[in-house]
Amino acid sequence: MTSPQPPDDAQNAGTLGYQPVVPAVEVGPVPQADRVVGIDVVRGVALLGILLLNIRTFGMISDAYIYPFADSAIDEAAFAITTTFAQGKFITIFSGLFGVGLLLASRRREEQGLPVWPTFLRRTALLAMIGLAHMLLIWFGDILFHYALIGIVAFSMRGLNAKVLALLAVVGHLTAVAISAFFLGLALLAVQFDDSIASSADVLLMTDAAVEAEVEGFTGGYADQLQARLGLVAIMQPFLLFLAGPATLGSMLGGIALWKCGFFTTRLPSIALCVVLLAIGWGGTGALVYWHWGDDWPVGRWMFLATTLVPLLAVPSAIGIAGLVLRMQNALSLLAVVGKTALSNYLFQSVVATFVFYGGWGLGYFGTIGYAGQIGVVVGIWLVQVPLSYLWLKAFRFGPVEWLWRSATYARLVRLRSTP
Repeated sequence: MTSPQPPDDAQNAGTLGYQPVVPAVEVGPVPQADRVVGIDVVRGVALLGILLLNIRTFGMISDAYIYPFADSAIDEAAFAITTTFAQGKFITIFSGLFGVGLLLASRRREEQGLPVWPTFLRRTALLAMIGLAHMLLIWFGDILFHYALIGIVAFSMRGLNAKVLALLAVVGHLTAVAISAFFLGLALLAVQFDDSIASSADVLLMTDAAVEAEVEGFTGGYADQLQARLGLVAIMQPFLLFLAGPATLGSMLGGIALWKCGFFTTRLPSIALCVVLLAIGWGGTGALVYWHWGDDWPVGRWMFLATTLVPLLAVPSAIGIAGLVLRMQNALSLLAVVGKTALSNYLFQSVVATFVFYGGWGLGYFGTIGYAGQIGVVVGIWLVQVPLSYLWLKAFRFGPVEWLWRSATYARLVRLRSTP
């Protein structure tokens, strides 16, 4: 006698109380065999590089991000070097890979026959909440909240073909440049027509009272820091979303377009192309920096170019950097652990940097370490987070924040340890 066979799903679904068996889909990271290692490596490099610029607003007043407040030649040189090689470059890469992540996550669920939008919206809402907590409780310069909002637009456009996405990416970056040029142009015109404004520095840089309030806030106790942070969030975050939002969307769409062209997998860019792109991006930025470095950084001209041409030159630089990292991914494979735990590492950087620079609960070095010393702090953080990420992933499947994020998305505790 043969053992009874289960009824055929197609013929008997819903009859006799029988329900077809749907294979359980494990909620976990992409299987190692399916991961694109190059993407993890590039994301890791981008996250480490972003700190070279973010450290400026951790350790100094917010204006110091764009304009050099340097008391020595070595600090001025450090500002010039990090501006040339890092400003706008790594955040452009990171935003592009965020777009690629949106595409890959949706494709995986579609292949499994699972609904895409409900899960995406839950994940996005949770990311926005993480971003809000980050900007309100730790650091005002958070990017996660922006990614959550702008990511909805990018996600809805992910099905467009690569050429259309590339065109929209260009439009996004040019729109951001046009908006910045328009408002900065108005500010500089005000200097010409309003006798009460002494110079472009008066209209483009913080007032002495604002500088004093920021210094007192971040060198005081946590309550003082919270008040200073809330003030900066209320002023800067909407402004940055309006100014930088089109460029961020452009980077996300550009990343999706590059993925669809095989940039990260089957059609790696040639080294020659990467060198040409870096010559354009780094060379152009370096020329602007050198021009102003030798001319005492005139406020009006430098601020105008730093928020228009420098971000535009960051695009070829970002593609060139990503291409070279992809070509060198075997040599840089250790940095993939940072890319796999990017969310946790991003927040880790904020916690450590605010501990170093903020007063009260931290060491209180705000405003006392120049641009050169900040590079040393950055390297110190790198030397901690890279081996820490490696050791963590030896035992666990996700970064700690990634695990919380994923568990909240699916309303159940996802297995964290590498082995059951």
